[in-house]
Amino acid sequence: MVHIQTTLVILSFYKKNVKLRQKLSKHNNENSSIIFVEPIGDDYLHLEAAITGPISTPYENEIFCINIKLSEEYPFSPPQSIIFKHDVVHPNINEINEFMSELLTLEFWLPTMGIRNILEHVWTRLAIFDIGS
Repeated sequence: MVHIQTTLVILSFYKKNVKLRQKLSKHNNENSSIIFVEPIGDDYLHLEAAITGPISTPYENEIFCINIKLSEEYPFSPPQSIIFKHDVVHPNINEINEFMSELLTLEFWLPTMGIRNILEHVWTRLAIFDIGS
């Protein structure tokens, strides 16, 4: 019984990685504020991304490198962390450069939010200086 459960978990993880790999490939080919998204090594739950700074903000013409750590339950639970690789001063970014937003909490998370949606949300929040979010 344990062997069957282990096999099912491995197959489920593999299927998720294949789908995630396809989605990442699609994001890298689209023209948007997202420059690239790719896994770090073979770990499809640990991603590296780069986004441009929003136009007409202090971040315009900047490129932000971000590490995204997904939970094994993704997309049914939000990312474990979204951390900027460099210091960014913004109300939604804490002292360890971790992006904070209610939308990325279990209470408000939607399983339909893909990697693209997450990065677009980060990009949008960079354009808005709202301490309450």
